[in-house]
Amino acid sequence: MIKFEHILKVLADDKDMQKMFKDMEKLEKEMTSLHKSMQALINKQKLS
Repeated sequence: MIKFEHILKVLADDKDMQKMFKDMEKLEKEMTSLHKSMQALINKQKLS
């Protein structure tokens, strides 16, 4: 029986997986800043 933790460790050690996780984190940050920009725009429109 293969331990789930072992699979996670192997995936975490894999260079391609590390790159993918980094790309996902970067994308998440970009989405967050995009969302903030959109909120700011919406708030500006409400004021005008």
